[in-house]
Amino acid sequence: MKRTMADRLWRSLRAQAMALALVTANLSPAFADDDLAMLQLEALLKMEVTGVSRFAQQTRQAPSAVTVLTREQIRDHAWTSLADLLDAVPDLFIATDRIYRYAGVRGFLQPSDYNTNVLLLIDGVPVNDAVYNQAFLGDAGLLDLALVERVEFIPGPGSSVYGSNAILGVINVITRRGGTMRGTTVETSLGRHGGRGLAVRHGRADDRSDLLLSASVWRSDGEDLTLPDTPETSFGRARGLEPERVRRLLLRHAWDEFTLIAAHAERSKGYASAPYGTLFGDPRTDVVDRQWLLSLSHEREWRTGVSVVARATLGRAAYRGNWALEPGETLNRDDADGRWWALELQATDTRFTDHTLVYGIEHHNQYRLFQRNADRTPGAPGPVYLDDRRTARHTGAYVQDEWRSGDWRINAGLRIDHYSSFGTTANPRLGFIRDLTAHTTLKLLLGRAYRAPNVFEMQYHDGNVLMKANPSLRPERVRSAEAVLEHQAPGGWHLRASVFHNRIRDLIAQELDPADGLLVYRNRGRVRLNGLTLAVHRRWADGLRLALSSTWNDARMYPGSERLTHSPRHIAKADLTVPVGDWRATIEARRIGARKVSEGRVGAQGWVNLALVSRERAFGGASIALRLDNLLDRRLYDPASEEFEHDRLPREGRQIRLTAGWTF
Repeated sequence: MKRTMADRLWRSLRAQAMALALVTANLSPAFADDDLAMLQLEALLKMEVTGVSRFAQQTRQAPSAVTVLTREQIRDHAWTSLADLLDAVPDLFIATDRIYRYAGVRGFLQPSDYNTNVLLLIDGVPVNDAVYNQAFLGDAGLLDLALVERVEFIPGPGSSVYGSNAILGVINVITRRGGTMRGTTVETSLGRHGGRGLAVRHGRADDRSDLLLSASVWRSDGEDLTLPDTPETSFGRARGLEPERVRRLLLRHAWDEFTLIAAHAERSKGYASAPYGTLFGDPRTDVVDRQWLLSLSHEREWRTGVSVVARATLGRAAYRGNWALEPGETLNRDDADGRWWALELQATDTRFTDHTLVYGIEHHNQYRLFQRNADRTPGAPGPVYLDDRRTARHTGAYVQDEWRSGDWRINAGLRIDHYSSFGTTANPRLGFIRDLTAHTTLKLLLGRAYRAPNVFEMQYHDGNVLMKANPSLRPERVRSAEAVLEHQAPGGWHLRASVFHNRIRDLIAQELDPADGLLVYRNRGRVRLNGLTLAVHRRWADGLRLALSSTWNDARMYPGSERLTHSPRHIAKADLTVPVGDWRATIEARRIGARKVSEGRVGAQGWVNLALVSRERAFGGASIALRLDNLLDRRLYDPASEEFEHDRLPREGRQIRLTAGWTF
């Protein structure tokens, strides 16, 4: 007899709870100074987050199972990209196609989805690009992690606050201030496969202003790639065909009531895994991503109890892909260029007793949405298959109220957006938060969210050679319900359990049309995503830190109850940071369950990462950080999307990066 969904949830919850209980019970007696550890944990629980409701609130009071990773954790883990950091979040897992890195949320990830179901913010500014709605999480991102103060991950629907793309979660990156980086720091890095990098950062602050400047470069020759033969094509070993070049610049200047952020990033990388029928082993196939962002905000107290933020943003993200489809000098080339500006006005009102009101309005103008596909031959123009130029606009207005009544907090919000492409949508959120005891908090959360189809999904084609357009796509929509229980246990342990249910309607996904053999984005139907997450962490007085988490989910298409491809049923993580004299050693263990692919599955796999970081200046006055990813050099794979000949792609093997920094 088949077990019901409730049976599966209960069995998984019981097994995960027993495992975490055994770990915490066995470890607790080994460490003393519990009172100090409890004080440190209480300080962590009182940490303020700003991304959940657009105003500062403590994590236990926020209407979300929010996870916060701090600058101290970034330093101790020696993470080198935002994707590395997010891989430590209990609700997330990271996959790659060896060019970009993708975040799966609570087991949900779709092929050829460029992180469109999560919204990426930098200091509250949305930075998903305009053509693909892509959130850049890997080396193509705008920021070096050394410039990050903390990262907030807010799972669940966020459209009532932020609009489109915040359908499964929001990533809010808070940058550091110049006052926390006083002086000039020079860092040099060496890595495997010819990796080498240099970064220069400068920070200063006085009574009226705060300045942060940063410039960095990174180059790598790339590791070799081996792909097995298929019945249609012979592959083999590609050597030195994935070189990477990364350059970044950042200026952050705050003075009086103004803050200016200017950022630029450029990344080029070879693409050896032969997508879209390109020739395997041809060095001409590569991609280039360029981004820049300019944001000016003004914040002031307009009157007693009312603070106002006004912000103007200008952004651009450009993409170029060269595809070697045939021998000779002819290349097929993709170009995309998205440019936008945005205006925002927000007010936070605390004049009413036991209420915090937030209301605002935003206008986004995507004044250039350009896509082009053409053949290029040196000295002669080639045929043009696509030359699409468009504009788009949308306006959103939102209001929310946090009402405090005794032990209860009720957070209610609504946002209405109007798009030039498909019309108007309204998305509410409702959260009930209650402190059951001084150490236990219950959160009951309901919400609705949407994702507007992007211009790439709707309009891109290559002359109907491999892909075709679908301008009739409808927005993706999700309804979510979640229960969160947070408990501060004796001995300084913090435990969190989340049970979640999502219904996604009109899921946008790429598929192969059997009628003509072309790739196309379509609204595939409905998805039900059910699951639970258990997480426990503790930080001891001497700096020892332990974090454990386990997520189980069941993601199925309806009607038919077909399991989603690329979506693991189980994700488990463990992080342990241990002080060793003047150093800190961190071990990360990861396990991801089996994932279904078009024909078969990618089996469950696990790996270990290691970081060793000096707490004080070590050799020659330098701070040292050593990170080894995939320490045991395991053979790891991620499911591939339909544009590849193979149904799985190998991840990179063992990676090593050694960084030394001097501050003057």
